[in-house]
Amino acid sequence: MRLFFLLFISTLITACAGLPTQREQFYPQHADEQIDEVRSGRFVLRLTEAGTESLGTQGQFELMRLSSMTKPRASRRVLIWLGPLGQSIGSLEQRPDLPVRIFDAQGLLLTEGDKRRFAQRLLGLQSSESVNDAALDRLLDALLELITRATKTDEQHQLAVGSAQLHLRIALDPVK
Repeated sequence: MRLFFLLFISTLITACAGLPTQREQFYPQHADEQIDEVRSGRFVLRLTEAGTESLGTQGQFELMRLSSMTKPRASRRVLIWLGPLGQSIGSLEQRPDLPVRIFDAQGLLLTEGDKRRFAQRLLGLQSSESVNDAALDRLLDALLELITRATKTDEQHQLAVGSAQLHLRIALDPVK
């Protein structure tokens, strides 16, 4: 009986070890995929809720646009969030007709519950009742769009997130 139990446990461990995990892909994934643009800069995020002190964070970002001539649906944008000292916070990946995928600092695809923790860490929040999951999803989509569309070296934006206001400052690095 004991031998059967040990064989069962070892089989279970072996099977779980072989399960694939989705990892972020910063580099071209197809033979004809090319990097169209790489931009970098700095950001400051501040969330203000009525009756509370402002919370926020700052850091750096890198944005890559990749496209494929033969697979148009494979085009994508990857936004890499970096902390003030350059350490990875995580990344967002957007493809046409698909929801934004969020990866942690180790490059692993986040689950729904992890997405909320990621957004809270990015915003410097501990917990916010006024910012629900749907608002956080819209917020992450909006941040990706604003950074993608930024054209000036210094831009400021304000967004409503639930009953809170988000202030975003983007400073693009000069193009070399």
